Parts: sequence; C-alpha cells; structure tokens
Amino acid sequence: MHFHFSFYSSLLLIFFTHGLLFTVLLFRKGWTTGQHSFYWLAAFTFMCTLNITPWMLGHAGWYSVQPYRDIIMYFPTQHFLVLGPLIFFYTRSLVNPATRFRKIDLIHFVPGTLYIVYSLFMFIADKLILQQSFFYADGHDRDLDAWYRIAGLLSFSCYLFLSLRYYAMFRQIALQVLSFADDLSLPWIKHFLLAMLAMQAMDLTFFLLFPDWGSFTSKWWYYLIFSVLFYYVAFTAYTSSSKSLFGFRIISKNDEGINVQVLDVAEVGQLVTEQFAATGLFLSASTSADDVQDSEALLALKQKLQDALEVDRVFEDENLTLSGLAGRLNTNTSALSRVVNKCFRMNFNDLINSHRIAAFQERIKLGHHHTITLLAIASECGFNSKTTFNRVFKRHTGISPKQYIQSLK
Repeated sequence: MHFHFSFYSSLLLIFFTHGLLFTVLLFRKGWTTGQHSFYWLAAFTFMCTLNITPWMLGHAGWYSVQPYRDIIMYFPTQHFLVLGPLIFFYTRSLVNPATRFRKIDLIHFVPGTLYIVYSLFMFIADKLILQQSFFYADGHDRDLDAWYRIAGLLSFSCYLFLSLRYYAMFRQIALQVLSFADDLSLPWIKHFLLAMLAMQAMDLTFFLLFPDWGSFTSKWWYYLIFSVLFYYVAFTAYTSSSKSLFGFRIISKNDEGINVQVLDVAEVGQLVTEQFAATGLFLSASTSADDVQDSEALLALKQKLQDALEVDRVFEDENLTLSGLAGRLNTNTSALSRVVNKCFRMNFNDLINSHRIAAFQERIKLGHHHTITLLAIASECGFNSKTTFNRVFKRHTGISPKQYIQSLK
C-alpha cells in the first residue's frame, strides 16, 4: 500500500492507530459493563479518527496517486454533522443512566446521513453513470467545502449547548435528592465538556484564520491539536470510573417548572422509581389553592422532618438521600420534596448541609478542635471529604473553617 512516511503523516498515523484501538476498547468496556455511554464515546472516537484521515493520507501522498486519490476523494471521512449528536447522547447517557435511545432520536442523525447519501450520489454519478469526474472536476475534496465546514460548526455548537444544559439540569436535580450532591459533580463529564469547548474554540479560530480549507499544510496543526484532544478524551474516559448514582425522566413541563421522575440506581443495578415535582430551577417559590388545602399535611410532615434533623440528627449520615429519608419518615419523595422546597425555601442538599455546618460550629464552640482534627469533626457531622466540607462551609458562612475558629477568639 502506498504511504509516504513524513513528519506530518507519521505523527497523525500514531493518533489514527490509537484512535482505532480506543474505539475497540471503549466498545468492549461498554459491552462488559453494560454502560451505554461507552458505546456513544466509542462512536465519537471513531468519527474523530476518521476526521484526521484526509490530512494523514494527504501528506502520505494519496491525493497524487490513483486509485488512492479516488478512495480519499469519494469516501466521506469527515462527519462534522455527526460529532455534535454523539457528544450530546454521550453526555446524556453518562449523567442519566435511565435514559434510552428511542426511534425518534434518529432524527438527530438525519443531516449526517444525508451527507453520506450525497457523497454516494456523487460517486455513482461520476464513476458509474457519467464515467468522468463531473462533481470532482475541480480536483477539490467535497469534505473540505466551506459550506460543509460552517454547517458542522453550527451543529457542533448547538449540540454542545444542549449537552451543557443537560448537565446543568442533572446538577440541579442532584441538589434536590442527594445530601452529598457536591461530591457528585462527575469531574470527568466536566472535563469532557471543557475539552469539547476547547475543540469548538479551536475549530472556530482556525476557520476564521484559514477560511479556505483546501490549503493543506496550514491546517495540519489544527488536526494535530484536534488529535491530542480526542486522544485525551478517549484515554481519560476509558480509565475514568465516573458514574451517576441516579437517573431521571422528564414527565412534563409547564410555566411553573419541570416535573421529573427520579430513579435511584441501587447497588444490585435495579431502578427504584419515585416521582417528585419541582418548579422553577427545581425550587418552589409559589403557593396555589392545592398548596393551601394541603397545608396541614405539609406542616405535619415538616414537623417530622425537623424532628429527624434536630433529634435523630439524620444529617450525620454522609450517604443520606431524599428517598432514604422519605422511607424513614413513612412518606414519599414527592411529599418530602414539597416540604423541603416550600417550608424551608431551599433544596434538599442545602437543607442537610446547613444542619451539618451548624453541628460543626457547635462542636467548635465546645472546643472539640483542641482534641481532634477539623476533618474528623466534619466527618462526624456528615461530610465525607475535606474538599467538599471546605467548599460547603465557605458557601454557607462566607469564610473558611479556620477563619471561623479565628473569629471566635
């Protein structure tokens, strides 16, 4: 096979080979773990690998030698309209294991499919019907057309925005159902989305600097940086253990907010479902006729919740969840969520952490920090990590734990 090894082609060949390897490894990990997110990332890695192919094979001499020239010209290797949907579905499946790919979701891949059909049509017309290079008479690879690149930029931007919004929604729901939501930020998905933002910024910058994507060597540096980014994504995702502890389904949307169904992922892998209503940014700030009619029930449940917090000190359980506390109070998550939102005017995470902070301050005033470490005191109060404790304490009080101790002096 013809392949001219040069600095440009050889370096991209390394990333190309590793891209194919990680495609197989990610698909295999999805198969063995049952996590659909790895399938989406395997597809994304494969498309990124194909994306660098023209610049690798072009510098290897394929554009100047037949039949290699026809292979690279007529075979679509750059699927810009597919990368965006793959990013979105990977994000969605990683933060929300309850989601499933439905037939209607295929609509997201229609533009990418149409481009493949367009490429196939040009091949049939030129090679089988006209038997001459009509569509490729100018010798320019259609994958490098400016309109296609612009369409890819717009598609990537839209789906990246949808991915960021979906992650934000996941974070808001986590604050409603978990007392340790600060620890469930899924660092990997944040890094992944940041890498996608960097990829988009770089793509836009190079496009503005070099609008003529037919100029070959000048854009090689773009594909080198692109290769480093997707290699980082594939490698880190394969070695990462980030996994969401709950799933959710959107039941309905209205002017007041979103009604979701939260699904706790049990250790045995089963899903236990409980529905709760949330308004606005998953915080309730309004009252209605139904709320007034339920006021006595809400006040009764509020008292039970206060007893659980102040007497039973349930907040000392570092793994406390909304569903777990609801079971302890013989109620359901829907009712308990309404009490937390309407009676305390805060989300579940903030309610529990406010009691943990108060308990920590109480221990400090009693002088416990003279005999044990601050981390040990924080652990007794329900915090499960030093980083989370420091961040939550400063968010609630405006100062650090050490500054608080100094203020008492």
